[in-house]
Amino acid sequence: MKISDFDENKYGGGKSDFFELIDGDNKVRIVSEFAERYSHFENNKYLGSCAQNENCEFCNRGVKPSIKFLCHVIDRSDNSFKLAQFGAMILKQLRQFSLDSQYGFDIVPKWDCNIKKSGKGLETQYVVLPDRGDTALTAEEQKVISELKAPVLVVDAMNKKKGSNESVKSTNSNVEEVKEITVDDIPF
Repeated sequence: MKISDFDENKYGGGKSDFFELIDGDNKVRIVSEFAERYSHFENNKYLGSCAQNENCEFCNRGVKPSIKFLCHVIDRSDNSFKLAQFGAMILKQLRQFSLDSQYGFDIVPKWDCNIKKSGKGLETQYVVLPDRGDTALTAEEQKVISELKAPVLVVDAMNKKKGSNESVKSTNSNVEEVKEITVDDIPF
């Protein structure tokens, strides 16, 4: 999709376009590669995106960056497309499934999964449970997926909005860098 074809009405604004894990079952379908997103927090307060270079004011102050992984998912609770941000605990489990002879995949799994969340704060636990079989995507879902912006471009746009010059890494090496994204292109 060309940036000029981006339809902000399709993605809307506000929280509903961002997937948030709730306590208990969270049934989703991962439909894109993951992009790394580095941020700084101090005393549980968000400071900003990490530039990942010598110009990062927070790194220079000794504040270590936190990493999350952004991707597109279909939230099966309402079958809507949303951006999701997962931590390393979830990615480690997905990686194990990607290497498994029965569940294996390269970029996106061919199955829905349930991410079970329990606990609070530092005690929060996540368990990823894949469906027992592959789940075919509908023609409509495939069409929407083909029109989604690559997560690496979304993260890049988010960082530019916050004034960061962070370089973003994608899990898919085929993603081309697009320089025309503006702050208005961010879907939330």
